[in-house]
Amino acid sequence: MRDATRYGPGHDASARHDFTLANPVIERAYRSLRRRLYKSGVAGGLPADRDFSLGVPFGFEPALSATPRVAAMIHMFHPELAAEFALLLHHLPDNAAVLISTDTQAKRRDILAAFGTWDKGAVEVRIVPNRGRDMAPKLTSFTDRYAEFDLVLFLHSKKTEFSTAGEGWRELLLGGLCGSDTVVRSILALFEADPALGLVFPQHHEPIRPFTGWEYNFAAARALGRRMGVELRRDGMIEFPSGSMFWARPAALAPILVLGLTADDFPEEAAQTDATTAHAIERLFALAAELAGFGWLKVAAPACYANRETIVIPRSAADLEAFIQRPRLRLRDTMVQQPRLR
Repeated sequence: MRDATRYGPGHDASARHDFTLANPVIERAYRSLRRRLYKSGVAGGLPADRDFSLGVPFGFEPALSATPRVAAMIHMFHPELAAEFALLLHHLPDNAAVLISTDTQAKRRDILAAFGTWDKGAVEVRIVPNRGRDMAPKLTSFTDRYAEFDLVLFLHSKKTEFSTAGEGWRELLLGGLCGSDTVVRSILALFEADPALGLVFPQHHEPIRPFTGWEYNFAAARALGRRMGVELRRDGMIEFPSGSMFWARPAALAPILVLGLTADDFPEEAAQTDATTAHAIERLFALAAELAGFGWLKVAAPACYANRETIVIPRSAADLEAFIQRPRLRLRDTMVQQPRLR
């Protein structure tokens, strides 16, 4: 069993902020493309030196007036990671429910065995088709239960088979979302301090930042946007939870959930690295929160980043409030075409 404490605030993972590709030819092409992307400034969101995130855990002990109803929704395609997730999820409140999707009965048995000593809320494992990676399960497997909870933590057993990025990226995502009791308490306090906050997701993995634009996903995203009642623009800044792990109020996902997507809306698995329905939807989560009337914020566990200059750690409730009130990127202004004035 792996030690989940490596995700906690005392662990320094900054040395793992970069990665290499297995094939040296592809590696050279990737490095060249990365340099061109940085030089051209086409990365999707704010430049890295102006992209501030909230450091977790906070530098003070936040007070919670109540414990929200929490669920963790996990797509567990790789059951060998189930024991690691079972350890991490012990950082959630005692009433937390665990909702897990996977694609075979054999995996279901392995997952339930890994959660055999789980002593918090109920664990439910559902079998789903192997379509849409973690995205289809997010939007189809447990939507009948989301209304039971104030907050849902969306995770998946992330691996990146074509490079060494997978484990370091997974550490970063999990560390910033549920890496310790204090990280979870900080995020719950953040939602309590800002009732209009709908989505909290980790700052981008540093090697992935050049690929946080539309890439090859604009056409599919535009079609989905039209179904959501907006016309997307290609040239504006975008923002989204890269890696598709985040905390959310279920109501903040309504513009996507009401589309009624099914597993059949996602292509069959073919080891795709981009240009799928899942990649398009991933880029719409933060915008969907805004369309639902909520805001979004990014968090970062400092130990997971080499560049920590834009990570703001609040030292008091006043610091937290100041960060919440600071001007934010409005995706409705940058991702959506505005009507022309006549």
